Parts: sequence; structure tokens; C-alpha cells
Amino acid sequence: MSKKEIFPMLDRETEERVLEFCAAQKVAFTQEHWLNPSTLGLPPSSLAVIALYLAGSAEYGHSSELEQIAEQLQPECLGHFEVMVKETHFNCSRFRNMLEHYCCPESGIRRKRKSAGSPNKR
Repeated sequence: MSKKEIFPMLDRETEERVLEFCAAQKVAFTQEHWLNPSTLGLPPSSLAVIALYLAGSAEYGHSSELEQIAEQLQPECLGHFEVMVKETHFNCSRFRNMLEHYCCPESGIRRKRKSAGSPNKR
């Protein structure tokens, strides 16, 4: 039986590196950087499932490029996202929530300022 890479077993440092990478790529996308998953400490299948997940997100952008990247990292993966999620134990909701924090760290500050300045609170 082959050993599968499991996302929940990533150490915090690797998880942060992946999230920082994805946040930076949203702003300054470079396809070549995605094609070397070992620099992030991930196997190709794990980075492929992240690319597919982000390709399906309208907010992230770069959908067609991300699909191409996923296909290069994990041939014949298009159309098999659910299978890849199970095989890699990818936690989509945790990734989404963490990535939102990395992409928009000021969002919490905005909410506080908005509620503090609310006319109903005077």
C-alpha cells in the first residue's frame, strides 16, 4: 500500500508557506512558480488539488492557468476534484478560511471600524 500525503499532517510552517504563496500568487501570478511544489514542501497531488480548488473560485482569478497547472502536476485530474480531495484529505473549508485571512488580513480591522462608527450606536 502506498503512503498518501495528508494535508492535516502538515506542520504549521509548511501550511503558512503554502498560504503565503497562494496569497502572493493572487496578486502577482506566475505559472512557473506553481510547477515546483517541492519548494513548498508539498507533493504534486496536493498542489494540484489546491490549484483546482482555486480555479473554481471566481474571486481568486487565473482559472484557466490553474487548471493547466493542476493537469501538469497531476495528469488526468480535471473532472476528478472530489476524488483528489479524498485522496489528499484536503480540508477545503479550512483552506478557504485561512486563505481569506492571508489575502485580506485587514478585514477584521474594517469590521471593527465599521461597527464602531455605526450611527445606531450613538
